[in-house]
Amino acid sequence: MVSARACALAQVEPLYNAAVKKAGSASPRNHTSLRGKRNFDRVYRKGIRVRRPALMIVAVESQPPQGRESSSTLPQVAFVASRAVGNAVERNRSKRRLREAAFRIGLPDGWDLVISARQGATTVPFDQLVDQLDDGISRAVAGRRNS
Repeated sequence: MVSARACALAQVEPLYNAAVKKAGSASPRNHTSLRGKRNFDRVYRKGIRVRRPALMIVAVESQPPQGRESSSTLPQVAFVASRAVGNAVERNRSKRRLREAAFRIGLPDGWDLVISARQGATTVPFDQLVDQLDDGISRAVAGRRNS
């Protein structure tokens, strides 16, 4: 004879199967991740820096892969937050906020960007963060530095 508890346990789907069924991230990506020391060095060395109260953007045009003509490619982006921003929770929150702001405004194709959170990134209202990011990226792409 099977107990009621055993029947209830048998009907429950294992938790690991539920995690497998989840597809993708919460928001679709409109960029690829900038990776590797060589790429970061190139962006910081050749890039245009634009500072805003809650963030700093360093942008440089992407280099097409060897042997290919330049084509419209997804932007490569790195979201960075130093320890000056706060503890790990605050740094991760600021990067999530920057990532969502970048998704909302859209990023220019053919650019490599490093978007760094500054101390105000976790406390500034989200609408202002989106405005600062949009203004900063448009200035960087246009080639104007600082303010």
